[in-house]
Amino acid sequence: NYFWDNPVTGGGPGSFAHRVVYDLTYLPHAFISHNTFVDLTVDTGLIGFVLYLIVMFLAYRGLDWKTWNIDHANPAHVINAGLRAGLVASSFSILTISSAAYIPFWALYTLCAMYSMTHLARNEHAAVATG
Repeated sequence: NYFWDNPVTGGGPGSFAHRVVYDLTYLPHAFISHNTFVDLTVDTGLIGFVLYLIVMFLAYRGLDWKTWNIDHANPAHVINAGLRAGLVASSFSILTISSAAYIPFWALYTLCAMYSMTHLARNEHAAVATG
C-alpha cells in the first residue's frame, strides 16, 4: 500500500522503514522489507526501480555467457566464471534482503558491467576472434 501513495517518484530514501514504524507503533525500531524490489519501489518509485533494472541489465551484459568450458589456466575464464556466479547468486539474494544501499552489491554490479572493458577480457575476445 505504501507504493501506491507515490508510485512514480516514491516516498524518498528510508520511507518504507519510517512508515512501518509510524503505522506499527509497537515496533521498537525501523524495519526493512527484506526484499530489494519492495524497498526500491516504495522509496524511489518506478523511476528508481527502472534505473535498478538497467543497472542489473548492464551487469549481466558485461559478462561472457557463451563460454561455459572454463580453462583454469586462463585468468579471463576464471574471473568471468567467478563474477558470473556472484551475479547470479546476488540476483536471487536480493529477493530476501534489502540490498539497495548495500555497497558490496554495487561493487559486484560495477565489476560485472566493466569486465568486458578490461584489458584481460579484450585480449580474450581478440584471441577468440583470430582463432
